[in-house]
Amino acid sequence: EYDSSGTLLLVRLLGTSVIDVGNSVATDSSSNVFVAGYTVGNLTGLTNAGDKDAFLAKFSAGAAVSTSATTTFTTSTTTSTIATTTTTLPAMAVKVLTPAWTRMLGNASTDVANGVATDSAGNVYVAGVTGGAFLDGIASAGSNDAFLIKFNSSGTRL
Repeated sequence: EYDSSGTLLLVRLLGTSVIDVGNSVATDSSSNVFVAGYTVGNLTGLTNAGDKDAFLAKFSAGAAVSTSATTTFTTSTTTSTIATTTTTLPAMAVKVLTPAWTRMLGNASTDVANGVATDSAGNVYVAGVTGGAFLDGIASAGSNDAFLIKFNSSGTRL
């Protein structure tokens, strides 16, 4: 997230050691952030059903944290420090997002979440495409089918 002058306010990574793509982002009235996309890996401990699986992840909004004027960044492995760089940054407030939950949706074929939206009641809607039988054994109507799934704010599919 950037402010209107282009200053970086927020960075959050979600991923595995293989391909992970966030296709859509939405927020709700409580400033929670929802990311929808697909993964080829086992995202946040959830098992991939095969090929690409759609995912929906919620990040809870937290308080802003002020940074100091000088920040040290260190990149290291478990055995040694690769590099240490000291960078001077202006003092600023940065939003903190906490991972709340992640849901993976898929089958042995390709499943991709292409869009996410929220409503005023706090529900979350995910739209995408599936290449096979989907949730609860719903049979495919052909090679690729559209899907729309509704979740409540706790991540329960409705």
